[in-house]
Amino acid sequence: EMRLRAVLQGGKRLQEVLRALERTAKMVTVLMCPAEISLVANPNSVDSLQVWASLPASGADGDGVFKTYRIESLNSNKIGFEADIAQFQRALKTAEHSEVATIKLSNKNGRPFMTFEIIVKTGDLLMTSIQDVPVRLLSVDEHNSTNGLCLCVCVYVPVSVSVSIRAYVRVFVHVCVCVSVSVSVS
Repeated sequence: EMRLRAVLQGGKRLQEVLRALERTAKMVTVLMCPAEISLVANPNSVDSLQVWASLPASGADGDGVFKTYRIESLNSNKIGFEADIAQFQRALKTAEHSEVATIKLSNKNGRPFMTFEIIVKTGDLLMTSIQDVPVRLLSVDEHNSTNGLCLCVCVYVPVSVSVSIRAYVRVFVHVCVCVSVSVSVS
């Protein structure tokens, strides 16, 4: 049994990270634990660019991704899933100018979703929009095998990949406190 319910406050920052990750992959692996949310592009690849970005889940100073955040699971209160970056970004874009945006893990017709309940004020009216982002939940083994995460951005670059590291790292500089680059010679 897994439960996730959060009220979004740092959606813009999350959008910027997803926009940068989209340059590397179409899917993102999201690892959530009580203290942080980590987004990973190409986590198990040895021949393409891998990127890990971690952000504080919540914080009293408004620094976190969520204003309120409750996560429960049998895996030490950690939940991992894969999602399409474009669909995730679309839901965050809709939530950008909302009064309140609540995110929860839901199950509809036997399929898991990240459900965004977005309340927007239009004049004197409050309108609620629901957006479901399909996800693939990670097993405990998959979640635990994705390691090396830190509270910064880590870029793993195999030598065979031709990429301008400087240009790529610049994308993350305004989003995160630190950026770490690792080059692997296979």
